[in-house]
Amino acid sequence: NLFLRASESRDYVTNTVFLGINSSGSGQNPPDTMGAVGPNHFVELLNGLNNTKNTLVVYDKAGTLIAQTNTLAFFSVQDSGTNYPTGTAVVDQRILFDPQAQRWVASALDGTSDQVILAVSNGDSPTNLDTGWKRYLVRVHRDNSFSDIPTLGLDANGIYLTALHIGLINSDNNGHTIVALKKPEIYQGTNLSTRLEVTNDLTSWTIQPA
Repeated sequence: NLFLRASESRDYVTNTVFLGINSSGSGQNPPDTMGAVGPNHFVELLNGLNNTKNTLVVYDKAGTLIAQTNTLAFFSVQDSGTNYPTGTAVVDQRILFDPQAQRWVASALDGTSDQVILAVSNGDSPTNLDTGWKRYLVRVHRDNSFSDIPTLGLDANGIYLTALHIGLINSDNNGHTIVALKKPEIYQGTNLSTRLEVTNDLTSWTIQPA
C-alpha cells in the first residue's frame, strides 16, 4: 500500500492479517472498538459484558496472543481508601501509544462512581498487565449529572482527558470537565493536573483533545 506524506513518499507493505476479539469475546453491543499500535505490539481494548470477559488483549505484530485480562481487573486502583471501579461497569475505554515517551496510556469510565481511571505503562512494553502499569483516579464527577463519553489525547507536554456531563432529570448537556496532566511527571508517578470546568457554553456533546 502506498501512503504519501507532505515531505516524503514511501512504500508500506502490509502482509500480516489476524483476527482480534470477536463478538462472543466482547459480548457487548456496541463493543466500542479501540486499539493502538506501538513498536512491537498491538493492544485491543473493548467494552465487555459485565467486564468479566478478556476485553484487553495484547498481540505481537505477527498476531500472536501475548497477554489478556478483563477491564475490571486492569483498571483497578485504590484512592483515598476506596477501591475503584466501585461496580462492574467499566465503559468507554480509550488507549494510545505515546511515541515521544515510549509509553502506553489508557483510560476508562467507572460507570458507578462516574470517575475516570487512567492507566500508564512503565515502559514501551504493555505486556505486564498487572504491575507493568500505574493507575490513577481522575475525578470528573459532577453533582446532578452523570458522566459519559470520556475522551483521551496527548502531546509533548501532557495527557488530556475530557468527560461529558448529562443532566439526571432532562438529559441536558451540562457541560464538560477537561483535565490536563503534566508529562513527564505522570510517568514518574506524580499526578500534577489542571482542571477546566466548562458549563453549557459548548454546544458539542463530545470534545476530543487533538
